[in-house]
Amino acid sequence: SSASGGSDRGGDGAVAATTDGAACAHTIVVKGMCGNCGKDLAKEREAGGAPGSSSSSSSKAGSAAAAASAAAAVGSGGHQIVHNVPELFVSQSEAERAGREDARRLLASRKLTLILDLDLTLIHATTDATVGERLRRRAARKQRRAAEGGGKPQAHPSSRDFHDDIAVYQFALPGSPLLYYVRLRPGTRKFLEVLAERFELHVYTMGSRVYAH
Repeated sequence: SSASGGSDRGGDGAVAATTDGAACAHTIVVKGMCGNCGKDLAKEREAGGAPGSSSSSSSKAGSAAAAASAAAAVGSGGHQIVHNVPELFVSQSEAERAGREDARRLLASRKLTLILDLDLTLIHATTDATVGERLRRRAARKQRRAAEGGGKPQAHPSSRDFHDDIAVYQFALPGSPLLYYVRLRPGTRKFLEVLAERFELHVYTMGSRVYAH
């Protein structure tokens, strides 16, 4: 979270922000704003006509310009450290400080970091249209059986609770005509529960950011 203007962050290479924002090294920048002193660095760059400021009206270009401004604000060694906030950049010294804190925390909890691949390790995903057809036929059969037996019709598999390992879930990426069918690999939930007691878990994918989310 952002520090207030009068707080002293301290730490390796991180200059404390004074009440008027003077002497701030801007080691943490999110969406063009300094996370230490709150200064709008994007506007400062635009006023100075610096490269990376955006004159385009498109949101995509604006986001790219904000990211460029953030990266420039923390220098050429700026790093993105939070996967779901691409506009967040930290300096080399701040990244190293955060890394040391993580190491101390993991040692104190006696855990190692374990990075798991998403596809073919935790889930199966496919765009094969025949999967959808099989799901529709299966759902229709269950509906008929329920009607014949006087019971309550079964919900479509994709509407089952996510805790069900055999359920198949469907989603489409924005702007894509493809429909993805995804299911957890058998035993995934138990597998993760056991590992979580021994490791700090992270999930990795070569897929796009929007696919991962």
